[in-house]
Amino acid sequence: MVLQLLDDFLQLVFPRLCASCQKYAVSAKAILCPYCEIEITITKYHLQIENDCTMRLEGRTSLHSGTSMYRFYPQGRVQQMIHRIKYQRQWDIARRLGLRYGSLLHSSPIYHQVDFVVPVPLHLHKLRKRGYNQSSAFAQGLAKAMGVDWSDQLLRRVRNTATQTHKTRLERLENVAGAFALKKSTLLEGRNVLLVDDVLTTGATLEACIEEVQKANPRSVSFATIALAEK
Repeated sequence: MVLQLLDDFLQLVFPRLCASCQKYAVSAKAILCPYCEIEITITKYHLQIENDCTMRLEGRTSLHSGTSMYRFYPQGRVQQMIHRIKYQRQWDIARRLGLRYGSLLHSSPIYHQVDFVVPVPLHLHKLRKRGYNQSSAFAQGLAKAMGVDWSDQLLRRVRNTATQTHKTRLERLENVAGAFALKKSTLLEGRNVLLVDDVLTTGATLEACIEEVQKANPRSVSFATIALAEK
């Protein structure tokens, strides 16, 4: 009761605002306000082996399954939320999204076998500049909700690549070629690995990471992202 009273007091002084519109206060457990909850619906991709996410990587790599929590439209509410996570130091939004989505993946017949979560890494230079990796925050939430292991120390970005924004699919593939390296690969051997990123656009980054993780001889590799960007 004391903690609840303290939380109520802090909410009055420092109200938690909607992760998307930032206009309305939300409860301690909520991420979005009621208005954004109506506009931003969670996809059903976690219940579909073949979907718009997996089609982005179809025929390009060995993949068990893939899913995205939301769809990403230019200037839309999800884009606003992603921008806050990446550039306004609101990384905890990603962790809380992971907790919410992880409970859905845990109950999915497609993803219940996942036993290790690996986020797509940032290069050390960018990590120091930003101070955190939004994909790691999302991965942490997913792993906790699913009750599985996770690590952001196994996959490294060994080359500081330019941003993928505004690049064609071919340019994105060339940009991330050889950009990742796997260490302590024995930890992934025989595991059902879930690779995690923030946004899926062409799939070039995930493809490069999947190829690297496959070197560890995992049992299967799947992926999950916060959002699927419209082409």
